[in-house]
Amino acid sequence: MQVPARKKVTEAIKEPGAGRRSNQLQRFESLVESIDGIVWELALPYWKFTFVSKQAERILGYPAELWREDPNFWRDHVHPDDRIWAPNFRMTATDKGEDYQSEYRMIASDGRIVWLRDIATLETSEGQPARLRGVMVDFTARKKEEIFHEGQRRVLEMIAANAPLADALKGIVDFIEPQSNGMLCSILLLDEDGVHVRHGAAPSLPGDLWSANIPLGTKCPVINDLADASPDVSSSVNRFRFGGF
Repeated sequence: MQVPARKKVTEAIKEPGAGRRSNQLQRFESLVESIDGIVWELALPYWKFTFVSKQAERILGYPAELWREDPNFWRDHVHPDDRIWAPNFRMTATDKGEDYQSEYRMIASDGRIVWLRDIATLETSEGQPARLRGVMVDFTARKKEEIFHEGQRRVLEMIAANAPLADALKGIVDFIEPQSNGMLCSILLLDEDGVHVRHGAAPSLPGDLWSANIPLGTKCPVINDLADASPDVSSSVNRFRFGGF
């Protein structure tokens, strides 16, 4: 005769020490969820997440279930510029039997870029890698500050070295854009006639946008086309006018 599952659970709770184990488990879960980072466990050699804390949803917006159900979830949501080296770094450290730390970006559910410091410990079984356990810490604010100050330093060095104006202006844009997700920056220079503006720097915008001097106040068809083609930036550029917004 098969014992109902509920009865099995009830009997297990009544066993000596069951209540204590239950309290210990609750305290452990409470401790894990109090950590300001994504606590995770991954089974090897399948590279499958077996545990992901609920902080994953707060930090990146994705339910923990997605991490566990889709073996490619982590890799597919790593920033495209980090999608090759970050998994390779992790695999290389694991093959060497080493713990590791790495810093990379992931794309949140709302499109934000989140910088994570991933600290992992390798556990072996019979001399072979068995699982990885670690925590991913969000340090986006600190990283943005680092990028900003490093960008300022580079621009000041270029100015001191009499670098070409175009290089210095590009340097300014390069450290301003990462401060806001989806931001596309340009620097326009006012001509001596006080009427026209000319291209200064806009490394992330189409090159043909700056093919000629444009009178102040003129609508820009290239900007409008960019807004239509890319909903992510449309809110920022669909009202763009030379000389103001």
